[in-house]
Amino acid sequence: MKNTVPSNHFSFLGKAVRAFLIKPVGPDGEVAKSVKPDTTAEYGKYLAHYIANCRGCHTNRSLMTGAYTGPAFAGGLKFESDTEKGAYTITPNLTPDKETGRIAGWTQELFINRFRQKKLISISGMPWDQFRNMSDNALKAIYNYLMSLDPIKNKIGPTYISAMEAKK
Repeated sequence: MKNTVPSNHFSFLGKAVRAFLIKPVGPDGEVAKSVKPDTTAEYGKYLAHYIANCRGCHTNRSLMTGAYTGPAFAGGLKFESDTEKGAYTITPNLTPDKETGRIAGWTQELFINRFRQKKLISISGMPWDQFRNMSDNALKAIYNYLMSLDPIKNKIGPTYISAMEAKK
């Protein structure tokens, strides 16, 4: 099945920002030439960094350059809603920190079950519909990788702030 992708049309300002401010972020370190799909943390790292790109949203970044500005997978990246003016979400900390890590107390089964659900926060940018189709083994690998990370204390607070709450 083919999908036609419309071409981009940038204004003068958009072209300037694209040309001078936003730089592509490539892999850090060597990317494996071949990867054996399994449930190991090593395969989970490959998925979390290069396929699902969990790090892309769950690591604080400069919105001007795209450069990572916070600890990997510690969350804190703010996304303003396109549909609910004034509302926003903040990505949670995915490290195994017992106090501030969102999934620190989760079992592998709970992690997989969460991915099988639909989006719970309507304005969330998390692509739950796409990720819920991942295999159990791929999700086990990501879980194993996230649990192998160094715990990073990064208190995020609520991950959804409604427009009414944002005004307070």
